[in-house]
Parts: sequence; C-alpha cells; structure tokens
Amino acid sequence: MIAAITGTFMNQAFKDTPDSLHWLPGALAVGISIAIMGITNCYHPPAGATAYLAGFYSSDAVRVGWWFMLYPILPVAIIMISVALLLNNLARVYPVYWFTAVHMTPTQSPEQIGQKEGVGESRRSSNSNDASEVDDHIENEGDAESAWIAARIHELEHELHELRAKQHQCEAERSQTSRSHAV
Repeated sequence: MIAAITGTFMNQAFKDTPDSLHWLPGALAVGISIAIMGITNCYHPPAGATAYLAGFYSSDAVRVGWWFMLYPILPVAIIMISVALLLNNLARVYPVYWFTAVHMTPTQSPEQIGQKEGVGESRRSSNSNDASEVDDHIENEGDAESAWIAARIHELEHELHELRAKQHQCEAERSQTSRSHAV
C-alpha cells in the first residue's frame, strides 16, 4: 500500500510534465518507496514494481488516479494476507506474537540447568538475579519476541556457566592426576 500511495502521488505530482520526462515519476516512485521501506525496515521487492506501475506516466495511470490504491492494490493485498494466514495456520498458530503478549520461556529453567550438572548453589543463586532482570525486562517491554530473545539469552548464559564449571572440574581432575603420577 505504501508503494502504491507513493507511486500514485508521483503520478499526480508529475501529470503535467512534458513527454520527455515521462520516466521521472516512475523512477522517483520506486526510489522513494524503497527509501520508505528502508526507514520502516520492511523490504518487499515487488512493492517497487507496484510503485513503478502506479507512478509510470501513462494514460491509464492518469485516468485511474488515486483509485489505483483501492482497486486493484487493496483487494489483492487482502487476498494475499488471507491466504497466507489460512495456509500458515493449518499446522500452527501464526502469528501469535502479533495478537497476544505471550511470555515465551526457554526449554529449561535456570534451576533445571543448575541441578542437571551439579553446578554449585552459589552459582544458581547468583543466576536467579539474572532471571529477575529478564522478568523485569519482559514486563517493561511487553514485546513477546524480545521476551523470547531475552529468555534464550538467559538460557545460553546458564549453559556457558555450566560449561565453565565442567572445564574447572576437568582442570582440577587433570591437576590431581598429574600430581598422582608425579609421586
């Protein structure tokens, strides 16, 4: 829709230009719509073609004018979104994070990770402060996607602590083995 609006605006703005500049509205429409897509961080290459078709200086484009956005662009966009939602929801619920503020959690809690490998109690208690920080972040942000990312980062931090504890344990065993061989 943004590309159609941009293209139609360029078409209307340049409708009284001479025929030698008939390429200008289409080129500007594509460039400006790509810039808007960059600003909004939602690139969609076919939208460049939509902007070009709407902005291209032709008798049909001038005749249709601002109605180009309502027909054919809006019905086609609604049909595409409806089909995508229908097909994507056959096997899963999509898009959950658009409509609900779901608290997405990692596959394991910090306590499960700590108990599984025998990480010390002091390490688990220091990580519980991290968990409360993640919860605070989730409540403040209210964004389910960032909540999932924060939970995943938290899980990976625990796995890193777990690996460091194993490394320390292996180094301690190695030093005991080398001392026993030396005696």
